[in-house]
Amino acid sequence: VATHLPKEMEFDVVLFDEASQMTTPFALGALMRAKQAIVVGDSQQLSPTSFFQKSNDMESILDRFVANGCPSIRLSFHYRSRHPALISISNRYMYDSGLKPFPTPNTHPLARGVRLISSAGCAYDRGGTTTNPQEAEVLVKAVASRITEAIQENTKPSIGMVAFSLGQKEVLQDAWDNLVAGRADIRKYCDGLPEGERVFIKNLEDVQGDERDIIFISVGYGLDREGKFTHNFGPVGRDGGDRRLNVLFSRSRFEMVLCANFESH
Repeated sequence: VATHLPKEMEFDVVLFDEASQMTTPFALGALMRAKQAIVVGDSQQLSPTSFFQKSNDMESILDRFVANGCPSIRLSFHYRSRHPALISISNRYMYDSGLKPFPTPNTHPLARGVRLISSAGCAYDRGGTTTNPQEAEVLVKAVASRITEAIQENTKPSIGMVAFSLGQKEVLQDAWDNLVAGRADIRKYCDGLPEGERVFIKNLEDVQGDERDIIFISVGYGLDREGKFTHNFGPVGRDGGDRRLNVLFSRSRFEMVLCANFESH
């Protein structure tokens, strides 16, 4: 705003969207040019500073307005999830069970909720690459299988793949590229998806704002070659880890598939 608008230009209203991602200094240029401000955002999602950056000011314009007691309205509904299991974790732990998802018939062919794919025996390379390439292979094969099923059923769900770490995202990308190179049917399916619904592979730091019909998640962390398990989940175990999980677990419309080499116990 400060760069492109003349200083005398004013507005009746300025609207900030995804305000949890905007630092206060970046917001001031627009805020000072308006008579009224409407700030829209989710304080339970990621703050402006990512895990990979350093900053002395992590406070967003949303945090500022909340701290100053400005009048607020909270959404009581959740529009994305078409299966109640998909938002139940976030709803319970992040939103005090205050969100009401829209009802969707259980007969909807895509509404399958949450499921786990085991990558047991696929070792997390603790102390080395800190990735799990074998788990990446398991996940992309599951994605290919789901696409094959969609082709047979004549449905076209969009798909996203998310990894807990940047390293796991990279091995996931390599595994997917190798698989797609030998599968013309998978390439044709992916090319036929709408532009805004193409298959993506991201780490959880970069997935805020995205959504797809089905989200596949590779944890990557877990049991190592010696069968040892350490409570290390990268960025998730640090400050704001709950927000990162909240973003990740609320990206899917119909189905979420989690892949890990360990179980809850």
